[in-house]
Amino acid sequence: MRKNIVFLAFIVVLSSKVYANDYYFYYLSGGSIVPAENNNTTVEMVEESIYIELFDCYYRISVDFIFLNNGVTEELLVGFPYLSESSRHGRGNSTIYNFQTWVNDILVEHENLPINQSFDGEMEMNVNYAYTKKVLFPSNTITKTKVEYYSGYGINGSFYTALYFYGSGKGWYNDIGKMSIIIKNNTDRWIYGINMPEIYEFGTDRPRIDLQDKIQWDNDILKITLDNIDPEENDILEVQINRPMFNIGMNFRSLPYSFQYRNKMLSNGDIIFLNKSQLRILRNLFYAFYGYNFRDSYLREYFSREDWYIINMNFTENMLTEIERENIRIIIEEEDRR
Repeated sequence: MRKNIVFLAFIVVLSSKVYANDYYFYYLSGGSIVPAENNNTTVEMVEESIYIELFDCYYRISVDFIFLNNGVTEELLVGFPYLSESSRHGRGNSTIYNFQTWVNDILVEHENLPINQSFDGEMEMNVNYAYTKKVLFPSNTITKTKVEYYSGYGINGSFYTALYFYGSGKGWYNDIGKMSIIIKNNTDRWIYGINMPEIYEFGTDRPRIDLQDKIQWDNDILKITLDNIDPEENDILEVQINRPMFNIGMNFRSLPYSFQYRNKMLSNGDIIFLNKSQLRILRNLFYAFYGYNFRDSYLREYFSREDWYIINMNFTENMLTEIERENIRIIIEEEDRR
């Protein structure tokens, strides 16, 4: 049996360089640890399932990993790097709490180890401690691990962000075979983007893949499945949320005239992350702007919260512009796909 040290980890801080959900480490004297070389094991991550549940003031992340050891039996130190409360700084940083971890469906104890960040300049990451556990990976055998934690949201521009760093998955043998991203939104906020290099080109909003073919919906739970992920060490999954699109920025104070999609066509990318309830609200928003008297109690109550919603008993369909009608059609098509 060969012993080695690896980190299976994800963190919730933005930094210039991050070793993420799984990276190799060596012990130093005094009990601290430093990163080791990539691909120093025969253990392969064949599947990674990332569950993100969004709440009003925090989010929960739970990740299931499935490994296959193609070589000799190894005992690895598997860990979760994080930034300690006393060292936190910057607007993207937030505390993690209620951390738990499992091996083969058994809840296990974990230790806290300091990370040495002066390993020949290699450890340039914004973490300084790690939750660790030893895991035995028998030869030619599947091994499962799991981690779970809660965190507050970060901020990226005008968006609240739920973050998951997966980049150091490249430290395992071969690519990450399959990655599933499952998101449940329990908030009144809308999802505006799920950003990661495998989905969008760096620095642009140009998609690398057709998300319409990758996204699946099941009772308002969103799922994206990707295959053969070969991440870079800094790669991050970021879920961006904010208020409904007609209530973002200063212009929402001049609604209904300032809503851009009264004069601009919607694209699939604008609405692809909205659940059915949110799509229904967006579709009826165009009617609400003209004072339509909703018979449905939910819609009537929802729009009655807005100062600009004034019932117009003389409403007719002819009030809608051609662009508004087309946007309603686009939303209906997306609803029918669900």
